[in-house]
Amino acid sequence: MRTVIEQLPASQIREVANAALGRSDVLAFWFGESDEPTPQSIREAAMRSLSEGETFYSHNLGLPELRRAIADYVGTLHPPDDDAAPQVEVVIDAGPTTLEPDGVLAAWTTYTWRIEVRGGPESGGGPPTEWSQPSQPVGASVVPLAGPPTPAIGRMRRAGSTVRIAVDVPAELRGGSLGSYRVELYRRLPGEREQLVVTVGEQQRPAGDGPWPLVDDTSSSAPPPAGTTYRAVIVDPRGRRSLPSTTKKL
Repeated sequence: MRTVIEQLPASQIREVANAALGRSDVLAFWFGESDEPTPQSIREAAMRSLSEGETFYSHNLGLPELRRAIADYVGTLHPPDDDAAPQVEVVIDAGPTTLEPDGVLAAWTTYTWRIEVRGGPESGGGPPTEWSQPSQPVGASVVPLAGPPTPAIGRMRRAGSTVRIAVDVPAELRGGSLGSYRVELYRRLPGEREQLVVTVGEQQRPAGDGPWPLVDDTSSSAPPPAGTTYRAVIVDPRGRRSLPSTTKKL
């Protein structure tokens, strides 16, 4: 046997148990045992549980339904004092972005909060206790689960050597402190590969909920020829890309 094992201290609980074994005048509480057999109702419940296959570990704090039943029973033994005021908590905005009055969290926004707690007054009256020190700040960034929707190309109009294109983008697509949406326009000239020609960010979108105006002015002398096609893609602040719009021919 290794020396380190031989030098391990003996269990003090075992020393107490060994000293009292065989004594009828000492209760064996050192092992958590009672001096009475487990009640019949508990033994029957244990047997039912075993027969129903409940042989796995439960939550460390116990079964939720059992904890609720115990709490309800203890509550009948020790009812709350109706004169005592409840504890009060307050959540304080602690970052650059504050929560809207309607309590709705805006997408693509980071929020930061601190919590302070104040206890109610003593039973029978008196002033409430002082507010606690603020907690460490906690934060949350709101990111939509779904990526951006597919845009649609609306009206296209030639004006000299440029092409003006209206791209329909859902009005609810608004960025925040985490970044902005953008729309990318891709063009394919007859016989050539498709290429990115225009990128428009939110700061260039029109007021209201109308389509986003994109202008293809990459041709210096003449407008794109007939048969040129366009597609649009929405990119969200996280860099996720939508499916491209249906190809539209000039």
